[in-house]
Amino acid sequence: MQVRNGLYSVRFENAGVDYGTGVIAIKNGALNGGDAGFLYQGSFTSVSDAGEIRGRVKVVRWNAAVVSVIPGLNDYQLNLSGQAVDGGILRLKGSMQGAEHIVLMIEAVHRA
Repeated sequence: MQVRNGLYSVRFENAGVDYGTGVIAIKNGALNGGDAGFLYQGSFTSVSDAGEIRGRVKVVRWNAAVVSVIPGLNDYQLNLSGQAVDGGILRLKGSMQGAEHIVLMIEAVHRA
């Protein structure tokens, strides 16, 4: 399963502690998006024909009035791993090197 280019709605959760939503645009392995408080920029690659993907995303706070889904972090990089599944859905896990106990579960749904 290949990752489809287009616009995705995104929902992310920090181990049930907090959650958020946003929008991303994907084109040929590049990922750009954001939400009410943060910008996301990164890239990913497909590592198998079964839809397995890996990548990295830089998350940067742009609105100080919005609280981070990861308390205390306003500028960080996530290592992504996960799966593209039928119907244009990406199920991903985001973790930070050196802080593997912090994990974001991410689901992105292709919209257009």
